[in-house]
Amino acid sequence: MLLTPLRRSLLRAWLYVGALVALVLFAPSAYWQAVHGWPFVAIMRVDLGGESLALTPLAFIRQQVAFVGPLAAPIWIAGLWRLSVRPPLPAVRVFPIAYAVMAPTVFAMHGKAYYLTSIYPMLLAGGALTVDGWVAVAGYRWAAVGAVAVGGVLTASLVLPILPPATMQRTPARSERRPSRQRLRRAPRVCCLSTWPTCSAGARWRNT
Repeated sequence: MLLTPLRRSLLRAWLYVGALVALVLFAPSAYWQAVHGWPFVAIMRVDLGGESLALTPLAFIRQQVAFVGPLAAPIWIAGLWRLSVRPPLPAVRVFPIAYAVMAPTVFAMHGKAYYLTSIYPMLLAGGALTVDGWVAVAGYRWAAVGAVAVGGVLTASLVLPILPPATMQRTPARSERRPSRQRLRRAPRVCCLSTWPTCSAGARWRNT
């Protein structure tokens, strides 16, 4: 951001007002973390320590496509291009800059692939502008909207907590190779925040 004209935004008071509002919204979560021993910090230590199951570059990319839906992938990729090269407003160029920085950072730090999902609405909006300019016939535009919507419905069960865990284990879809039993024994147990007081980040997998 400092390398672009967007650095002028740092002189605007509304930026810091927004940061204050974000801090207020984050305060309840920070309080819960503090009361329960900062579980998210412990989880991040596991990720940074290389103990989590790392994705290959191809698996990481596949998950990004799956989160939004394969049919929507051309839309957000077009939005990434549009907001980078021909943004409707100079300020929105911050989104492709953020994506270019955060995507390799999350991958290199063995972060969860879904950490990037919050940026896709902006990229989809940029892609919609691109499609609107490319497709002149209104019927084709609605066809594109329908294809994206249908694709989202079909992939929702793979990326959203809709199905029970037992059902998900029986699905053939996999975003990465299934780890070996020996590797699972070395990996830390995944603890839900709701059960954190009784689940230690250092717990190990058991042979079951």
